[in-house]
Amino acid sequence: MQLLKPFKQAFTVVQNGSVNMLYIDGVLKGSGSITIKPSSFASAITGCFLGRSPYSGDAMTTNTFIDNFKIFNTALTTTKISALYNSVKIQATITTAAISTNISRVWESTGNPVVKHKYTCDPAAMVYRDTMFIFTSQDAAGGQTGYNINNWCCFATTDMKHFWEYNTPLKASDFTWGTQNAAWAGQVVERNGKFYWYTSSNTTGIGVAVADRPEGPYKDALRRAFLTNSNSVGMTHSWRTIDPSVFIDTDGQAWLFWGNGGCWC
Repeated sequence: MQLLKPFKQAFTVVQNGSVNMLYIDGVLKGSGSITIKPSSFASAITGCFLGRSPYSGDAMTTNTFIDNFKIFNTALTTTKISALYNSVKIQATITTAAISTNISRVWESTGNPVVKHKYTCDPAAMVYRDTMFIFTSQDAAGGQTGYNINNWCCFATTDMKHFWEYNTPLKASDFTWGTQNAAWAGQVVERNGKFYWYTSSNTTGIGVAVADRPEGPYKDALRRAFLTNSNSVGMTHSWRTIDPSVFIDTDGQAWLFWGNGGCWC
């Protein structure tokens, strides 16, 4: 589902001495005085990239595609900026590639619960860079007589007020060995640039899926259960190998805890 209407604009920022000017689509929109120079934040420049300031208090540019980025070593005149815009505006209005996004919904939270449009359960949060991701299970809606949890969900926020949801990142059916309507509790952890989603599936055990991005999509990493009831000794009930949680210690050692009715590690 596409909720965000894509559009393209050309932004030009010119600093000429102490005067800073903003142009949008080749037209001057505002100006003001400024004293900061690039050397003023040189010590933090390694933490700066397109869309992100080196200062944690600044807003971030998110869900944005940036292209045709240039830096000039001289202050451009209004005439030059207009000429530059006219030469590239065709790229901003004609494209052979469709603009798509894997964000399915955006909203502003007015308080708990922050997710109201579907039945979610078993949330687990992960902060990655400047974004908090919330991973949940999703129970089916309408006339259910018991749990019918077919999918996992991924939500995100950068300010605990504005939230968005990504397309379904993982389904119970992605684990062919698991119970097909038991997308039970799990947790995502980052390790060496990959994201690992440890999940549980009723009595069939714990699996792990892997992705290149926190929002997925994820795929079964092992094509089999990672842990089964044979790993949960000392008790006999069939649903004991569920609810995994991962902890990576400061020395790099990873620990996995799980269980129902008991705790295993």
